[in-house]
Amino acid sequence: MKIGIIGSSIYENKRKIKETIFNLSRKFNEDLIIFSGGDSNGAEKYVKKYALDTLKSIQPILKKIYIHI
Repeated sequence: MKIGIIGSSIYENKRKIKETIFNLSRKFNEDLIIFSGGDSNGAEKYVKKYALDTLKSIQPILKKIYIHI
């Protein structure tokens, strides 16, 4: 499953992002691919952090974050 998670640079609900990524990883296991813009602030910062913590694999693609387990 390919899923894009993007958001505002001022979004700060870390818990919601962490829970979402955790639930997605439980549901899709090895089939989960997460894409995000990779901004160093807000939602995309937390997507990168929690996706790496949960999925343990990342590859950059043209300044985008590509996470695949």
